[in-house]
Amino acid sequence: LANGITFDIGNSTLYFNTTGAQSISPALGNTATLTMSGGSIYQNTYPQTLTLGTGLTVNGYGSINSYYSSGNSIVNNGTIDASVAAQTLNVGNGYYSSYGVTNNGTMSASAGTLYIAPNTFTNAAGGTLSVTGSTATLDIAPTTAYWTNAGTINLAAGTLNLGGTFTIAGFDPTPGTSFTRNGGSVNITGTLD
Repeated sequence: LANGITFDIGNSTLYFNTTGAQSISPALGNTATLTMSGGSIYQNTYPQTLTLGTGLTVNGYGSINSYYSSGNSIVNNGTIDASVAAQTLNVGNGYYSSYGVTNNGTMSASAGTLYIAPNTFTNAAGGTLSVTGSTATLDIAPTTAYWTNAGTINLAAGTLNLGGTFTIAGFDPTPGTSFTRNGGSVNITGTLD
């Protein structure tokens, strides 16, 4: 994507129909925004790794998911933000959710609900999950496997729902650093093992 561009897909769908590595990215060192209003970014074949590149912000509401049940993954190196109150941005909650999502960038709920529900989820070292808006909710709800946090989770307002299966060590490996809460509420909606 061109530097500084805002690509508004509205309620349309971007299909990725080629196997292997796929990417939505601005040119190196640049920034771009992809806005959705009920639209989708959709892996439509397998095996495929779809990377949301550094400098890219995906915001609004809709879905980022995969139709196929195996061999696919989504890697976020940019920013994903559920930015519309009373709306949901689903990540990994597709027709089949038996694939993985890795966050190396920022995934946030600034006004709406960010619902993360693939088979596996990893907030990698350097990755950030955040809830900043009073109307915002972050749901971490992988379907079968343990999810882990090697990055940071910041709750400033709103609601954080910890679903799926996780351990204290997987959630808060560096107490006082990997999870911070300055407001909002935390609910355990899954299994703390």
